[in-house]
Amino acid sequence: MKKWIISSVILVIILFANKANGQTYTQTFIDKCTGETKVVTTTYINGNAVVSFYNQIKTFTPLEVQIGQLQV
Repeated sequence: MKKWIISSVILVIILFANKANGQTYTQTFIDKCTGETKVVTTTYINGNAVVSFYNQIKTFTPLEVQIGQLQV
């Protein structure tokens, strides 16, 4: 029984020890049409860019970022 508890604790520690590395960039601006303050968030995780803008989220691969798909 003691070995089972120790094994379970070690397994839980290993599962929670994983962490995601990434960078987040946030930009705030005033929309010229509506005058509202808007926030754009870009998070880079494992080379992919995840962009959140106007309540939509899209993921871009490194190739799409290089060819300018991200700016469009």
